[in-house]
Amino acid sequence: MQKPPVRPPSAREPVARLAATQDGLVTRQQALALGMSAGALRRRIQAGGRWQVVVPGVYATFTGPLGRRHRLRAALLHAGDGALLCGATATEVYALHYAPPPDGAVHVLVDHHCKVGSTGFVRIERTTNLPDEWSAGALPLVPVAHAVVNAVRKVRSLRDVR
Repeated sequence: MQKPPVRPPSAREPVARLAATQDGLVTRQQALALGMSAGALRRRIQAGGRWQVVVPGVYATFTGPLGRRHRLRAALLHAGDGALLCGATATEVYALHYAPPPDGAVHVLVDHHCKVGSTGFVRIERTTNLPDEWSAGALPLVPVAHAVVNAVRKVRSLRDVR
């Protein structure tokens, strides 16, 4: 009995493994680097495809609604290596009780040389002095004190700041 021919592994497998570690999300650059062709990527995100565009260059490898964690991860992937959640977004992840309420946007701090810009729900903030990374739930964040100061920066009421 003859064995069926062995198919070379498709690009789907490494992309699926990576997506599983990133809350079901991948970037265009990641998918292409893992061997997915531009045409295969295009077919997955076209109408009726199995993927959806979250922000330009970042894709959810599933259909259906996105949760808050998907938006947080997508913002970090959009911003690139070294990006940190900051401001009201970081205070939300830290679950601080008396922080200003999140405004629906995802605030991300990047180095001032970073070329990425704000888009959709992602708000990019730049700094010349990127703080050390803290982590909560495998999401990179600015330190708590930095998050609080950044979150109240635009609050007008001294009572609310206190």
